[in-house]
Amino acid sequence: MKIAVCIGHSRRGDDGAVSVSGVSEWAFNNQVGDLLCAELRGRGHEEEKVALYESSGYEEAMSWLGRRLRQSRPDVAVELHFNSAHAQARGHEWLYWQGSAKGKALADWFDAVFDQDYPTLPSRGVLPRGRSDRGALFLRLTPCPAVICEPFFGSNATDWRMFGRSPEMLAKSYAAALHGYAKEVGR
Repeated sequence: MKIAVCIGHSRRGDDGAVSVSGVSEWAFNNQVGDLLCAELRGRGHEEEKVALYESSGYEEAMSWLGRRLRQSRPDVAVELHFNSAHAQARGHEWLYWQGSAKGKALADWFDAVFDQDYPTLPSRGVLPRGRSDRGALFLRLTPCPAVICEPFFGSNATDWRMFGRSPEMLAKSYAAALHGYAKEVGR
């Protein structure tokens, strides 16, 4: 299976949220993306990492990314993020385009793997997104099943300790979900 690993907040001037220890969402996920690509290659998948979107505005960046992915033709795409809110917010959630059965199936794999790998981390669910929702353009303009990965809250010290110290563990969980989905769909 060919998998596009997209790093959220990859447009000029946008590093995303900042963790409780001061690490930006982009810097953390860029590292996780490298680890994930190595895990995917080790499991026999083809991967493509996209860590620089050719634009500074969100709409332009998502349009550029959609065109790039239409050219490279991945079977699935993920965009790596982490959530940020108040210090007590916790958990993982997986966003997919409303009406995309394959996108939902992929998101379900992430949710199940994280429930198994991190039983103390609450699931915030598998959440459909429509035109006016956060993340909608990535999901809508990506020409294949896609998921926005929000595995934890960087603003929560407990979540950050769990993942910030061990990006390898996060990459292995992502790879397990993607590999499980690939086996399910026969690729």
